[in-house]
Amino acid sequence: MIVLLHGFASAGEGQKAQMLRAAFPEEPVWAPTLPVSPLDALKLITKKVDDHLEPKGSVSRCARLADEKDDDQEMIGGRGQKVVRQGVSFVGTSFGGFYAAWLGLRYGAPALLINPVMKPSQHLRKYLGTRTNLKTGEPFEWKEVYHEELFQLETDMMAKMSSARFRVILGSRDTQVLPQSVRHFFSAQRLFDFKIQEYDDEHRFLRSLPQVLNDPQIQLFLQMR
Repeated sequence: MIVLLHGFASAGEGQKAQMLRAAFPEEPVWAPTLPVSPLDALKLITKKVDDHLEPKGSVSRCARLADEKDDDQEMIGGRGQKVVRQGVSFVGTSFGGFYAAWLGLRYGAPALLINPVMKPSQHLRKYLGTRTNLKTGEPFEWKEVYHEELFQLETDMMAKMSSARFRVILGSRDTQVLPQSVRHFFSAQRLFDFKIQEYDDEHRFLRSLPQVLNDPQIQLFLQMR
């Protein structure tokens, strides 16, 4: 299963989900519309992923290299990765890129991060207050408590970064998430399996996304689990 995670003030189903299904016709693709609260969003995703993984008997290539961990670890500050029992990979755009990175580390799974916001507790502070979902038109409240949640999640993520399996895709004309800031963030990390590529595209990345998703190396990466 491939989990597609949308950006801030957006929704799940749309052009990117269609492109992902076209590139991976044999894979189930789940593109949820996430709750506003970061912790609620991750609870929703982990429940779905756990339900997908737990009944399966096969253990992934990555999981075979890991020690068995207690499944009752907490959402934040867990004692390690959960063992992946059946294939899952994550694709996240913008704010969803942060979620994809966090989940990839939790499950020891590959994560494709497109113009990712890697420090959302800082980046999204300017949106505090009442906002409008850009896809649904519905109002929502972006609260200070969400930044507290994000800071905890960022701290948790940084503690596990050495096991990361990431492919990072940047749009060179992105003015919302500057490519140089993303490169700077990752240059300070020691990552297990990491590559970064840049394309002539902007933040939404719709023009170049089919090219990325149909790249044989990206397809192989997302299916190596």
